[in-house]
This record gives sequence, structure tokens and C-alpha cells, in this order.
Amino acid sequence: MTDLMKTETRCSARRKSGGACRNYAIRGATVCRMHGGAAPQVKAAAQVRSSWRPTGQRRSWWC
Repeated sequence: MTDLMKTETRCSARRKSGGACRNYAIRGATVCRMHGGAAPQVKAAAQVRSSWRPTGQRRSWWC
């Protein structure tokens, strides 16, 4: 499992004060539930990203 797909990935959104959001991002996405991760289209795209892997190939973003 790559760094981008881990559950320990933090949300990439910014707060109103300008600081980074410290919540965990949902698996397969870069945002938490509060910043758009609860939207159906984000959930669907995250599920596709976290479940699909090319067989026998290693790409730089999956390594």
C-alpha cells in the first residue's frame, strides 16, 4: 500500500485561519469527511482508486 492510499494520509484542505486541516483523509482520497470526503462522487472515486491496481506493473505514484 502506498503513502497516498494509507489511512494515515492527512487532509489537504485549509482552515479559515489558513492552517492545515489535521483530520485524516478518507482512504483513496486527499480530503477528510468535513472537507468534501462525504460527497458521493468523492466516495465513489476514492473507492475506485483504492481498489484498482495494475497487475505486474509498478508506477512511481503507487510505489
